[in-house]
Amino acid sequence: MKILTIILFTALFCASCASGQKDSANDSEVMRLSSANSFFKVGKFFAVNLDSNPTTGYEWSATDYDKNIIELVDVKHTPTNTGRVGTGGVTELKFLAKASGKTGLKLIYSRQWEKDVKPIKEVAFNINVE
Repeated sequence: MKILTIILFTALFCASCASGQKDSANDSEVMRLSSANSFFKVGKFFAVNLDSNPTTGYEWSATDYDKNIIELVDVKHTPTNTGRVGTGGVTELKFLAKASGKTGLKLIYSRQWEKDVKPIKEVAFNINVE
């Protein structure tokens, strides 16, 4: 059941991302991570957008990746309804492709202070930097 939940979540996440979508914010090109196996060029930025609600104490964090190949450079949350307290939204994790190579990337949705509790959501990717 847990595997089915992870597969379903990953499929829904991948379907919600536009492949190759660019963000011109801050005059830099940001590619959206859109599949479990993704390719990026050295020096380019890429981002992952995930549904979240930090008012519940849960937040997305990046784990299990080679920091010599990719670097987490920014995490920001954008509420979907700015007129209401406690509303959910989208968290964007922005990375820089630093060096050529391959690395896994696991994103977990958890409460950081709960040490012996499994994350309620996990997403995994294979990142290839050329």
